Amino acid sequence: MAYILGVDIGTSGTKTVLFSEDGTPVASATYEYPLYTPQNGYAEQEPLDWWNASVNGIKDVISQSNVSADDIKGVGLSGQMHGLVMLDAENQPIRKSIIWCDQRTEKECEEITEKVGAKRLIEITANPALTGFTASKILWVRNHEPENYAKCKHILLPKDYVRYILTGEFATEVSDASGMQLLDVPKRQWSDEVLEKLDIDKNLLAKVYESPEVTGKILPEIAAKTGLSTETVVVGGAGDNAAAAVGTGVVEDGKAFTTIGTSGVVFAHSNNISIDPKGRVHTFCCAVPGAWHVMGVTQAAGYSLAWFQENIGTEYARKAKEQGCGAFDLINADVQKTPIGARLMIIIVISIIMSLNWLKKFATVSARSPNFARITPMINANTMICSISPLARELIGLSGIIFNNVSVNEVAFMDSTDAALVLIVLMSSPTPGLIRFPTDNATVTASAVVAR
Repeated sequence: MAYILGVDIGTSGTKTVLFSEDGTPVASATYEYPLYTPQNGYAEQEPLDWWNASVNGIKDVISQSNVSADDIKGVGLSGQMHGLVMLDAENQPIRKSIIWCDQRTEKECEEITEKVGAKRLIEITANPALTGFTASKILWVRNHEPENYAKCKHILLPKDYVRYILTGEFATEVSDASGMQLLDVPKRQWSDEVLEKLDIDKNLLAKVYESPEVTGKILPEIAAKTGLSTETVVVGGAGDNAAAAVGTGVVEDGKAFTTIGTSGVVFAHSNNISIDPKGRVHTFCCAVPGAWHVMGVTQAAGYSLAWFQENIGTEYARKAKEQGCGAFDLINADVQKTPIGARLMIIIVISIIMSLNWLKKFATVSARSPNFARITPMINANTMICSISPLARELIGLSGIIFNNVSVNEVAFMDSTDAALVLIVLMSSPTPGLIRFPTDNATVTASAVVAR
């Protein structure tokens, strides 16, 4: 029987699964690795962590299954999109990868929009300039780390770095390349116009394939490390959601899916390209040759649950250790007892880079107590949990919050970043309402989370 191997290079870990040719899982292994946040809004990972997780996972599933290397006919790669991997002349990583959820590149997005033009950028790349996409990360390194940019000889995406080590080939495929903001999405090829306007050398980029195309074979030294055969081919693969679409059968018009992982996604297949001229949803090439997909994404999805467990639900970790189970198992058990909509519970994350004068406009001292701040453009709340930076607490002497002159029933404070005022509010409201904040000189993000 023939077998195929899937390697998914995710944000929290790499999962490797061996399938029989009829799609039956035979063996699997997962290896986790850290996420580095050296500053507020930064998110980086070490490319070698992805490789070590991949090679160990491949060795494990081959050992578990006792399948002959000659029977493993192909390897498919999927994984997190948008991450910037820069290699030097020796094909070694120059720095940690700036990954998809990094938010440092706002000024570079403005630079891209100015140089290419907002309308033209969407016509070519099918998306507005976004901090998560790769192009702005490239410009950030050029602007802030010119010595690293000068060393760069190759630019790859996370899964394509693993492909390079497996095969020695610098290759990518259209679904993942769509998220770099350098691809002409309608034409499914690198955009010479965008590259010229951004002054990025096309020779730095990998060759673009369609997802099912063969991009190379396993190198002899990698075959010796992993137990694979040098005759095993590695195909283009796909970005995480494009690969999930194939796995769930969303490969024709009229089909869609939604997923909640670290981020949350709603994804729809399209045989014909459809670009929103206002850039409100993403349009990418999909894993089906000659087709595309449209999707909406929120970064505050499953990772919000991890934040809750680490910062608020610490009691779950203690109970889980006592009971010999996972903290999330206990959280999910409590979620099952909660009605759909969670009584209109919402999580609001407010990240504000501010001056003290602007802060005074946002949070004024209440007449009731000099230690209470009143935030007026808010809905009434029954309960609230607040995470606030020591810097903000020092500036305004904050020890409580009043919503519309109604004190909340419960307030808990935890230290957050010192880089800016960061206020994270977990609130349960008796009625829905409009949440508004002053936005001058500030970046404000609000996300609604439904429990089930």
